[in-house]
Amino acid sequence: MWKDVPTPWRACFEEAWLAYCNGSTPVGAVVVSSTAEIVTRGRNRVYEAAAPPGQVAGTGLAHAELNALLQVGTGDDRLSSYTLYTTMEPCPLCFGAFCLSGLRSLRYAARDGLAGSVNPASMPGYFSSRPFDVAGPFPDLEAVQMAMYTAHIMERCPPDRHAELLALREGYCRSGVRAGLKLHHSRCLLQARQQEWTAGRVFDEVTRLLGVTAATVASQ
Repeated sequence: MWKDVPTPWRACFEEAWLAYCNGSTPVGAVVVSSTAEIVTRGRNRVYEAAAPPGQVAGTGLAHAELNALLQVGTGDDRLSSYTLYTTMEPCPLCFGAFCLSGLRSLRYAARDGLAGSVNPASMPGYFSSRPFDVAGPFPDLEAVQMAMYTAHIMERCPPDRHAELLALREGYCRSGVRAGLKLHHSRCLLQARQQEWTAGRVFDEVTRLLGVTAATVASQ
Protein backbone atom coordinates (compact mmCIF):
# COMPACT_ATOMS: atom_id res chain seq x y z
CA MET A 1 0.00 0.00 0.00
CA TRP A 2 0.97 3.64 -0.46
CA LYS A 3 1.79 4.06 3.22
CA ASP A 4 4.53 1.43 2.87
CA VAL A 5 6.21 3.08 -0.12
CA PRO A 6 9.44 4.98 0.67
CA THR A 7 9.44 8.74 0.08
CA PRO A 8 11.58 8.75 -3.10
CA TRP A 9 9.29 6.26 -4.81
CA ARG A 10 6.20 8.13 -3.65
CA ALA A 11 7.57 11.29 -5.23
CA CYS A 12 8.29 9.42 -8.46
CA PHE A 13 4.76 8.03 -8.70
CA GLU A 14 3.30 11.44 -7.84
CA GLU A 15 5.15 12.84 -10.85
CA ALA A 16 4.09 9.91 -13.03
CA TRP A 17 0.45 10.48 -12.10
CA LEU A 18 0.80 14.22 -12.86
CA ALA A 19 2.21 13.32 -16.26
CA TYR A 20 -0.75 11.04 -16.98
CA CYS A 21 -3.22 13.70 -15.82
CA ASN A 22 -1.64 16.17 -18.24
CA GLY A 23 -1.80 13.80 -21.20
CA SER A 24 1.85 12.75 -21.20
CA THR A 25 3.45 9.35 -20.66
CA PRO A 26 3.16 8.36 -16.97
CA VAL A 27 6.81 8.40 -15.98
CA GLY A 28 8.20 10.33 -13.02
CA ALA A 29 11.69 10.84 -11.64
CA VAL A 30 13.39 12.50 -8.68
CA VAL A 31 16.93 13.25 -7.59
CA VAL A 32 17.51 12.35 -3.94
CA SER A 33 20.32 13.35 -1.58
CA SER A 34 22.29 11.00 0.65
CA THR A 35 19.99 12.03 3.51
CA ALA A 36 16.87 11.02 1.52
CA GLU A 37 15.91 14.63 0.76
CA ILE A 38 14.14 15.25 -2.55
CA VAL A 39 16.47 17.61 -4.44
CA THR A 40 14.58 17.87 -7.76
CA ARG A 41 11.50 16.41 -9.42
CA GLY A 42 10.78 15.77 -13.07
CA ARG A 43 8.10 14.16 -15.19
CA ASN A 44 7.41 13.30 -18.78
CA ARG A 45 6.10 16.37 -20.65
CA VAL A 46 6.30 15.08 -24.23
CA TYR A 47 2.70 15.97 -25.07
CA GLU A 48 2.55 19.28 -23.20
CA ALA A 49 3.02 22.82 -24.46
CA ALA A 50 4.97 24.29 -21.55
CA ALA A 51 7.32 23.43 -18.70
CA PRO A 52 8.75 25.28 -15.70
CA PRO A 53 11.98 27.24 -16.33
CA GLY A 54 14.93 24.93 -16.86
CA GLN A 55 12.82 22.00 -18.03
CA VAL A 56 11.59 20.94 -21.48
CA ALA A 57 8.15 20.13 -22.91
CA GLY A 58 6.46 19.51 -26.23
CA THR A 59 9.30 17.45 -27.68
CA GLY A 60 10.37 13.83 -27.77
CA LEU A 61 13.25 14.88 -25.51
CA ALA A 62 10.93 15.90 -22.65
CA HIS A 63 11.48 12.80 -20.55
CA ALA A 64 11.10 12.60 -16.78
CA GLU A 65 14.72 11.78 -16.00
CA LEU A 66 16.04 14.57 -18.19
CA ASN A 67 13.74 17.12 -16.56
CA ALA A 68 14.86 16.02 -13.10
CA LEU A 69 18.54 16.13 -14.04
CA LEU A 70 18.34 19.51 -15.79
CA GLN A 71 17.52 21.14 -12.46
CA VAL A 72 20.64 19.86 -10.70
CA GLY A 73 23.43 22.44 -10.61
CA THR A 74 26.71 21.32 -12.16
CA GLY A 75 28.63 23.13 -9.43
CA ASP A 76 27.08 21.07 -6.65
CA ASP A 77 29.94 19.16 -5.04
CA ARG A 78 27.47 16.63 -3.63
CA LEU A 79 26.41 15.30 -7.04
CA SER A 80 28.23 12.00 -6.67
CA SER A 81 26.25 11.27 -3.50
CA TYR A 82 22.87 11.87 -5.16
CA THR A 83 20.62 9.13 -6.52
CA LEU A 84 18.27 9.32 -9.50
CA TYR A 85 15.00 7.44 -8.96
CA THR A 86 12.64 6.83 -11.87
CA THR A 87 9.50 4.78 -12.43
CA MET A 88 10.78 3.47 -15.79
CA GLU A 89 14.14 2.19 -17.01
CA PRO A 90 15.85 5.13 -18.75
CA CYS A 91 16.15 5.24 -22.52
CA PRO A 92 19.50 5.96 -24.27
CA LEU A 93 18.91 9.73 -23.99
CA CYS A 94 18.19 9.66 -20.27
CA PHE A 95 20.82 7.11 -19.33
CA GLY A 96 23.39 9.16 -21.19
CA ALA A 97 22.23 12.28 -19.35
CA PHE A 98 22.55 10.42 -16.05
CA CYS A 99 26.09 9.31 -16.88
CA LEU A 100 27.10 12.89 -17.72
CA SER A 101 25.29 14.51 -14.80
CA GLY A 102 27.82 13.69 -12.10
CA LEU A 103 25.41 11.37 -10.29
CA ARG A 104 26.57 7.82 -9.69
CA SER A 105 23.49 6.00 -8.37
CA LEU A 106 20.33 5.06 -10.25
CA ARG A 107 17.19 3.20 -9.19
CA TYR A 108 14.43 2.30 -11.65
CA ALA A 109 11.11 0.69 -10.78
CA ALA A 110 10.19 -0.98 -14.09
CA ARG A 111 12.04 -2.39 -17.05
CA ASP A 112 11.46 -1.04 -20.53
CA GLY A 113 12.09 -3.91 -22.90
CA LEU A 114 11.63 -1.68 -25.94
CA ALA A 115 13.74 1.40 -25.18
CA GLY A 116 15.45 0.70 -21.85
CA SER A 117 19.21 1.17 -22.02
CA VAL A 118 20.59 0.72 -18.51
CA ASN A 119 23.84 -1.15 -18.96
CA PRO A 120 26.98 0.77 -17.96
CA ALA A 121 29.22 -2.02 -19.25
CA SER A 122 27.98 -1.48 -22.81
CA MET A 123 28.78 2.24 -22.76
CA PRO A 124 31.97 3.71 -24.27
CA GLY A 125 35.07 3.48 -22.09
CA TYR A 126 34.61 7.00 -20.73
CA PHE A 127 31.42 5.81 -19.01
CA SER A 128 32.01 2.10 -18.44
CA SER A 129 35.07 2.78 -16.31
CA ARG A 130 33.08 4.88 -13.83
CA PRO A 131 31.71 3.34 -10.60
CA PHE A 132 27.99 3.52 -11.30
CA ASP A 133 25.55 1.94 -8.83
CA VAL A 134 22.45 0.81 -10.71
CA ALA A 135 19.55 -1.23 -9.29
CA GLY A 136 16.19 -2.29 -10.68
CA PRO A 137 13.61 -3.41 -11.41
CA PHE A 138 11.60 -3.77 -8.20
CA PRO A 139 8.76 -6.23 -8.96
CA ASP A 140 5.88 -4.72 -6.97
CA LEU A 141 6.64 -1.21 -8.21
CA GLU A 142 7.22 -2.51 -11.73
CA ALA A 143 3.74 -4.02 -11.86
CA VAL A 144 2.08 -0.75 -10.81
CA GLN A 145 4.13 1.29 -13.29
CA MET A 146 3.46 -1.17 -16.11
CA ALA A 147 -0.27 -1.11 -15.40
CA MET A 148 -0.37 2.69 -15.70
CA TYR A 149 1.88 2.60 -18.75
CA THR A 150 -0.30 0.00 -20.48
CA ALA A 151 -3.44 2.06 -19.90
CA HIS A 152 -1.64 5.07 -21.39
CA ILE A 153 -0.60 3.08 -24.48
CA MET A 154 -4.18 1.94 -25.04
CA GLU A 155 -5.45 5.52 -24.79
CA ARG A 156 -2.72 7.39 -26.65
CA CYS A 157 -1.18 5.11 -29.28
CA PRO A 158 -2.78 4.04 -32.60
CA PRO A 159 -4.66 0.72 -32.29
CA ASP A 160 -2.46 -0.93 -34.91
CA ARG A 161 0.54 -0.50 -32.59
CA HIS A 162 -1.03 -1.86 -29.40
CA ALA A 163 0.01 -5.48 -29.96
CA GLU A 164 3.59 -4.52 -30.82
CA LEU A 165 4.02 -2.22 -27.82
CA LEU A 166 2.49 -4.60 -25.29
CA ALA A 167 3.69 -8.02 -26.46
CA LEU A 168 7.31 -7.56 -25.42
CA ARG A 169 6.42 -6.03 -22.05
CA GLU A 170 3.92 -8.79 -21.33
CA GLY A 171 6.82 -11.22 -21.58
CA TYR A 172 8.44 -9.84 -18.43
CA CYS A 173 5.56 -8.16 -16.59
CA ARG A 174 2.41 -10.04 -17.56
CA SER A 175 0.50 -9.04 -14.41
CA GLY A 176 1.17 -5.35 -14.99
CA VAL A 177 0.08 -5.44 -18.62
CA ARG A 178 -3.08 -7.42 -17.80
CA ALA A 179 -3.94 -5.00 -14.99
CA GLY A 180 -3.37 -2.09 -17.36
CA LEU A 181 -5.80 -3.55 -19.87
CA LYS A 182 -8.39 -3.83 -17.09
CA LEU A 183 -7.76 -0.19 -16.14
CA HIS A 184 -8.28 0.81 -19.75
CA HIS A 185 -11.48 -1.16 -20.33
CA SER A 186 -12.99 0.00 -17.03
CA ARG A 187 -11.88 3.61 -17.69
CA CYS A 188 -10.67 3.65 -14.09
CA LEU A 189 -7.71 5.98 -14.62
CA LEU A 190 -9.70 8.34 -16.83
CA GLN A 191 -12.33 8.62 -14.12
CA ALA A 192 -9.65 9.03 -11.45
CA ARG A 193 -8.18 11.92 -13.43
CA GLN A 194 -11.57 13.57 -13.80
CA GLN A 195 -12.23 13.16 -10.08
CA GLU A 196 -8.73 14.47 -9.21
CA TRP A 197 -7.58 11.42 -7.28
CA THR A 198 -4.25 11.67 -5.48
CA ALA A 199 -1.33 9.56 -6.62
CA GLY A 200 -1.62 7.57 -3.42
CA ARG A 201 -5.22 6.66 -4.07
CA VAL A 202 -4.39 5.63 -7.63
CA PHE A 203 -1.42 3.56 -6.44
CA ASP A 204 -3.56 1.71 -3.91
CA GLU A 205 -6.30 1.06 -6.47
CA VAL A 206 -3.82 -0.37 -8.97
CA THR A 207 -2.18 -2.40 -6.19
CA ARG A 208 -5.58 -3.79 -5.22
CA LEU A 209 -6.24 -4.73 -8.83
CA LEU A 210 -2.88 -6.48 -9.02
CA GLY A 211 -3.40 -8.28 -5.73
CA VAL A 212 -0.02 -7.02 -4.56
CA THR A 213 0.44 -6.22 -0.89
CA ALA A 214 3.48 -3.99 -1.48
CA ALA A 215 4.83 -5.18 1.85
CA THR A 216 8.25 -5.70 0.28
CA VAL A 217 8.36 -2.19 -1.17
CA ALA A 218 9.51 -0.70 2.13
CA SER A 219 13.01 -2.08 1.61
CA GLN A 220 13.35 -0.76 -1.93
